[in-house]
Amino acid sequence: MIGVYRRFAEEFMAMPVITGRKTDSEKFAGALRTYAIEALMQDNRPCRPAPRTTWARTSRRRSGCSTRRRPAGWSTSGTPRGECPRASSAADHDARGRRGDHLPPKLAPVQVVFVPIYKTDTEKAAVLGVCDQAFHALRQAGVRVEVDARDSLKPGAKYYEHEGRGVPLRLEVGPRDVGQGQVMAAKRTGGKVPLKLDGGLVAEVRQVLDLIQNELFQAAKSRRDQHSRRG
Repeated sequence: MIGVYRRFAEEFMAMPVITGRKTDSEKFAGALRTYAIEALMQDNRPCRPAPRTTWARTSRRRSGCSTRRRPAGWSTSGTPRGECPRASSAADHDARGRRGDHLPPKLAPVQVVFVPIYKTDTEKAAVLGVCDQAFHALRQAGVRVEVDARDSLKPGAKYYEHEGRGVPLRLEVGPRDVGQGQVMAAKRTGGKVPLKLDGGLVAEVRQVLDLIQNELFQAAKSRRDQHSRRG
């Protein structure tokens, strides 16, 4: 089970971890053995997303198995779906809100958001037409995507809001982009790059999302290694 937790944390949360068995002085009271998975948050404090223990045997806790001899249940003080996101949320903020490494692409509820930019009704129709077409192509490919077509907010305000939400990738579309057959991709981790609309947008967006996921993992791994030492 520790392997499942580790895979979830590293592959989906971009959170490198260290697994192992706790010393006798650190194990849970009453436990025979306690295993833990440790990660390092941005403030350099440790996070223990899912420790597991054999405490159930000594406390005579049994599983709900319907067999005649019910095995002892496994206990845990957290799960990757619970403790990891909460600990990450507590530490992974910056001046713009939640950092991109709090919401890596594989976990983000919204992976991509389109922000249309226009001034006139003619520009609006052209820009929203491109956004709508690209939106359906991405959603059909399984990308979690939104189009922010609110007229009540200026593009800059939309940028700030989606950065605060931690959306990994923002696609800006203006009249000039429509004329050039492209969108401007802004990564939450920093940097902009144009992406062509000529049939290859889905593949390019997936490539950028994978790049963001890997960048977040490597940055977290580098931070962990710099602040860790083995005794």
